[in-house]
Amino acid sequence: MELTQELLLKWLKGLSQLQPTLFIVEDLHWSDASTQGLLTQMVDSFSSGQLMSLLTFRPEFETPWASSPHQTQIALNRLPKRQMTKMIHERTGRKDIPEALINQLIERTDGILRVSQPDTLESAEEQFMKAIEVAQSQEARSWELRAATSLAKLLQSTGRTDEARSKLQPVYDWFTEGLDTEDLVEAREFLSKLS
Repeated sequence: MELTQELLLKWLKGLSQLQPTLFIVEDLHWSDASTQGLLTQMVDSFSSGQLMSLLTFRPEFETPWASSPHQTQIALNRLPKRQMTKMIHERTGRKDIPEALINQLIERTDGILRVSQPDTLESAEEQFMKAIEVAQSQEARSWELRAATSLAKLLQSTGRTDEARSKLQPVYDWFTEGLDTEDLVEAREFLSKLS
């Protein structure tokens, strides 16, 4: 791994000597130790030149390197609910999204919405269906339950209660043990709301 990191750093340095270069790493809070090690080396060795690094991470994450004079950290707060609601309406092109679904989107994203792609309710449904298919192909029952619960909540929020129940009930019924785990409790409580 050291050789790979060394080659990447040399490549970045060479590229930044030829032209201004932007290096972006998103969601650094989910990065592994080797990625953080690479970025620490980069921060330590690139104090001048034409390289700009843009690293995004959640406020609770602390970078493994010390702050340097050539670094600027800008804290971006989460958007208030009113602005997030407006953004959801604009990006989906719909004003009829139920308040419950908007609240669910805000809660599930921890108040951080991605706006790079114009997602719609239909594409969200497709993504949940794909997640269920992948989970089934890998026999990952817990992941299938999570995806089915999310899909059922989406369907219910758009008035498709029967369809929501038909997607979640068979997945929930497969489980015979661990019925007090958080995911199964959530699914059971949601199914009771659908009855």
